[in-house]
Amino acid sequence: MLDNPVRRESDPSGSYPYILAAGPTCPEGPEPPPTLLFIHGSFHSPDCLAEHFMPFFSSHSIPSVAVPLRGIRSGYPSSSSPTKVKISEHVSDLSNYLLSNPSKTFVLVSHSFGGILAMKTLLAPSPPPNVRDLCFMCAVPPSGNAPMTLRYLKRDLPLSLLITWGLAFKKVAKDPDVCRTLFFDGSMGEGELERWMRGFQEDSRTTVDLGDLAGKLPADDLGARGRARERGRGGMRTLVLGATEDNIVDREGVEETAEYFGTEAVFVDSSHDVMLGWRWENAAFVILEWVKGL
Repeated sequence: MLDNPVRRESDPSGSYPYILAAGPTCPEGPEPPPTLLFIHGSFHSPDCLAEHFMPFFSSHSIPSVAVPLRGIRSGYPSSSSPTKVKISEHVSDLSNYLLSNPSKTFVLVSHSFGGILAMKTLLAPSPPPNVRDLCFMCAVPPSGNAPMTLRYLKRDLPLSLLITWGLAFKKVAKDPDVCRTLFFDGSMGEGELERWMRGFQEDSRTTVDLGDLAGKLPADDLGARGRARERGRGGMRTLVLGATEDNIVDREGVEETAEYFGTEAVFVDSSHDVMLGWRWENAAFVILEWVKGL
């Protein structure tokens, strides 16, 4: 088990009440490596990246930070609603943080809903210029959840109902079986599962305004297969990572994101939460090799 070097720091930009950071603050060498900026998904917090991923990359001399999205347990509210956050608020927070660190270059590493946030931030009229490359982990595709929901309805009705029950009604934070099925797998022990579920309860009090998001998805132009049309990478290297046992973002969704950015998807043996559980290294080593090639 790696020693955990993750530290909690204040955010000078004022975008976030805190950030988590790991790795050397002053890397040696003429050109410091890019900083991995981890963006968590719904129900989660930066803690899910601080458990394994941030110590792992720190041990390989790669600095990283993780930001807490507006509305999680840190308590800083949405300006629009006490229970819902608009995607524009998330984009504003992330953009402000990036722009307040002009001397650094970042690789955005986003998980699940965090992928939509990363895409929207780059599609803003004046995107932050210091984002160097992109990594998506089991990310919600540019067309959103609706096409995936229809696929699950046709392919696996019980799982489709479980996804709705688990996410829309927040049972993933209350029912251990639902939580295991959607985020993890059967190997996770009761104690560890309960620990994460307590966090999911705290971090889902405020949720994304899905009605607002539906009209502001990254892709509003879908091709004949119902997938987002290719946007290209704009000179950025992009890694799109999927999990073979993901019960939330299906294979077609991962492939759509890859096509959108003009690359090929890579799949690892894991469940939706690729950064947690006993198989976390499967995704970590793929990302490490990719980062080394940047």
